[in-house]
Amino acid sequence: MTISLSKIRALYTHNNEVREFFDFVINTLKHSPKISHVDSLAERLPRRTLTTAFALLSTAGVGEYKRGRWQSGTRMIWSVALLPLALYARGDDVDIAYIVDEPVHEETQQVEVPMPREKVKPVQAPAPEPVKEFIRTSYTHHFSLRPGVDVVIEIPEDLTASEATRLANFIKSQVLLPEEMPKTRVS
Repeated sequence: MTISLSKIRALYTHNNEVREFFDFVINTLKHSPKISHVDSLAERLPRRTLTTAFALLSTAGVGEYKRGRWQSGTRMIWSVALLPLALYARGDDVDIAYIVDEPVHEETQQVEVPMPREKVKPVQAPAPEPVKEFIRTSYTHHFSLRPGVDVVIEIPEDLTASEATRLANFIKSQVLLPEEMPKTRVS
């Protein structure tokens, strides 16, 4: 990856988001993190400022901008020391060796730097639950309640005594008292 130091200064000069981010870094950070997470910085700077600055700075070759997916939030993986980079972008006299460990090409103001890989913690998925097949076996029973009224009930083959008692209590609860019964006309 090629770092363009002249582009870093130009971004600081001409882009408000990059300037705001670098000023934040200069005024608040004591060290240079390897990864900057948008979620943790969003308490102090607007998310849009952070994502715009990270995207632009990644085009200058100072890191890799990663948009959040699944459980990994949006972040910038720095290939350089962030605090000296911010000071350099502002125009301070900073030894380039503090930013990168590689030599700078004087005529192009560019540096060749290998991009570090982000460490990924392996995630082990939980073992899947065994699939239980439920095969319902039941029979349908027709019960003649009174002339002209049949009751149809589906009863599981493995009906227990306690379930039969519950079912009986349910049916008992459905009884209408005489005053609740609808009046029928006899013609």
